[in-house]
Amino acid sequence: MGLFGGTDFRPLRATLEEHRGSTAESGEPAQVTSCATTALSFVAKPSWEHWLPPPQPDEPAPLSQTALSRSYRHEVVDVLTLSATGGVAHQESEQPSPAISARLTNRVGKIRDEAARLFRAARWQIFEDGMESEFSQGLESLVSRYGSSAIPALADLIDDGCSSAEAASEALRWIGRIDYYSSRASRLWLLERSLASGSARIRDGAALGLAAMDEPHAIPFVSAAIQVERIPELRADLTQVLEQLESTRRCRSS
Repeated sequence: MGLFGGTDFRPLRATLEEHRGSTAESGEPAQVTSCATTALSFVAKPSWEHWLPPPQPDEPAPLSQTALSRSYRHEVVDVLTLSATGGVAHQESEQPSPAISARLTNRVGKIRDEAARLFRAARWQIFEDGMESEFSQGLESLVSRYGSSAIPALADLIDDGCSSAEAASEALRWIGRIDYYSSRASRLWLLERSLASGSARIRDGAALGLAAMDEPHAIPFVSAAIQVERIPELRADLTQVLEQLESTRRCRSS
C-alpha cells in the first residue's frame, strides 16, 4: 500500500526525486566537494535515502567546504563507503590496498561497537529537554573523535530499531547541536533522511536537530515531510522549522 509507519511517503519520495531531477536537467555536472557527501551518496538504501542533493544555487555553500585536510579526505571517503556498503568499495572510487581495507574495516567495526554500547546504555537513562546526559556526552565524544565516520553507524542503529525510539530521538536532537564542522554534511544527511522514519518520536527528533543546525539545505526535505505528516502537533513543529530555515536563507542571501 506504500505506507510506512502509518504515513504515505510516496509524495515525499516524488518531491525529493523531482528535486534531484531538476539538478540533473540543468546540464551541470554534479559537484561533489565534501567527503561526507561523496561517501554517503553510496549508501545502499531504498528510494530517495541514498542521495544527498547539492545546495541550491542561491544558497551560500557551507557544505561545499570542509575542515578535513587533503591527506585525510580519501581515508574518510573509504571508511564511509565501506561502512555503507558492507565492506565493498564503490566501483568508481579508487580501490584501497588489502592492508588499508583491513584497517578501515576494523575501524568501522570499532565505531559501530562503541555506538552500540552508547545506545544500549541509553535505555536506562532519563532525558530532559535541553539538558546534557551521559548519552549526549558520549555522542559528542564519538563524533569529535571519528568525525563523519561515526554517522553511518548511528544511522544503522536508528534504522535497525535496535535502540529505543526515545534514545534515537535524543541522538538526533544532539546531532543537530554538535559543533564539529567537518561532520556537518553527514550529520545533516542523517537528520534529513530521518524525517521519513516510521516513528513519530524519531521524526520529531530530526525536526529539532534540523532546527538546531539551521541549514537551509534541508528546506525541500522539511517541506516534503510537512505534506505527508499526519500528526497535527508534529506537522506544526515542522512548519515552524521550515519558517526558520526560510528566514535563515533570506538573511544569508541579503
